[in-house]
Amino acid sequence: MLVATVNPALPGIAAHFADRPDAELLVRLALTLPALFIALGSLAAGQACDRFGRKPIFAASIAGYAASGAVCFFAGSLEQLLLGRCLQGLCAAGAVTACTTLIADLYEGEARQRMIGRQGAAVAGSSMVFVLLGGLLAVASWRAPFALYMAAILLLPPLLLAIREPAARDRGDAAILPVAARALPVVGFAALTSILMFLPTINAPFLFQAEGVTDPRWIGVALAAMTGAGVATALNYARLRRHRDAWQVFVPVLASAGLGMAIIGAAPGYGAKVAGLVFVGVAMGLMIPGLTGLMLERVAPPARAVAIGLLTAALFFGEFLSPLVTELPKRLLGLPGLFLLGAAVCGGGALALWWVGRGTVAPGLADPSLERTLD
Repeated sequence: MLVATVNPALPGIAAHFADRPDAELLVRLALTLPALFIALGSLAAGQACDRFGRKPIFAASIAGYAASGAVCFFAGSLEQLLLGRCLQGLCAAGAVTACTTLIADLYEGEARQRMIGRQGAAVAGSSMVFVLLGGLLAVASWRAPFALYMAAILLLPPLLLAIREPAARDRGDAAILPVAARALPVVGFAALTSILMFLPTINAPFLFQAEGVTDPRWIGVALAAMTGAGVATALNYARLRRHRDAWQVFVPVLASAGLGMAIIGAAPGYGAKVAGLVFVGVAMGLMIPGLTGLMLERVAPPARAVAIGLLTAALFFGEFLSPLVTELPKRLLGLPGLFLLGAAVCGGGALALWWVGRGTVAPGLADPSLERTLD
C-alpha cells in the first residue's frame, strides 16, 4: 500500500511541481524514500517489539501511519510531502515487523507457513485494490490517493480487540549483531531480490508514458494486475514448501520474474507489457513469504523479532536502492534495455539456485547454538 497507492499519481505530482528543475527526481524520491525509513526504522522495531510487546508497537504504528498520511495529503510543498513520506516509512517499519513477528509467535509448522502465505496474499491483494483506487483518485487530484492512508485508523479498534499479546516467554532480548551474523545470507539475498523486483514498480508508469498511455487509471490497472497476480501464488506458499527446500522456492520466483521482465522489455504494446507485469507479480507473491520462511528457519525463537526487523530493513533498503542502482544502466540501455538486463540477472539467479540445490528437499533448522546464547 505504501508504494502502490501513490504510484499512479506520480505523473500528476511531477506536473504540479513542474516549476522546480529537480521535480522529477524529488517525485521519484517521494515513492522510494519511505523504503529507506522503513529500513532504518526496522532495525529498532524488532528490539522495540521485544521491550514493549508486539501489540503496542503494532497499534502505535497504525495510528502514526494514518497521521503521516494526513501530512502528505495537506502538503504544500515537495519538502512537506517528503517529510510525510519519511514518517510513513518509520510507522510502516513498526507495523510490518510487529505483524510478522506475531505470526511467528502464534503459529508453528505448516500452520505458520499458511499464515505467512496469507500475509503475502493480503499484501498483494490490498496493493491491487489500492493501486486501482489510487489510479481512480489520481484523476481528480494527485492529493486524493493520500486520503487512503488516513483510512488506516479504521484498523485500530479491531486490532486492539482481536489480537492478543504473546506470552512473555515468546519474547527475547537478542542483540542485533549475533542475529545479523546468522541471518546474513538471507539479508543479502533479500536486498538483491528487492532491488530486482522493485524495478517494474518504479519504472512501469514512465514506460507506459513512453508508449503513449498517460491516463493514471490505465496505469493503475496495469499495476493492479501485477500485484493481484501474487495473491494466488502467496496462498499456495505452504503447498509449495511441502515439496521444496526454503531456498528452492526462489527458483520459480526468479524464473517468473525474469520471464516477465523479458516480455516487458522486448514486446511492444500495452497488453504485452501488462502480461509481463503479471509474471513479475506471480514472483512477487512468493517473495515475501519465501524470505520470511527462510529467515525464521535460520534463527531461534528468542531472536525472531530482531531477525524480522533485519529482514524488513533489507527488503526496503533494496527498494530504496533500486532506482539508484538501475539509473546508470537505464541511461546506457534505455528502459527496455534495463528490463532485459533485469531478466538476464533473474534468469541467471534461477539457474544458479536450481544447480546448487538439486536434490535438496528438507527445510533447514534453527541453529541450536544461537538459541542457547539467547536464552
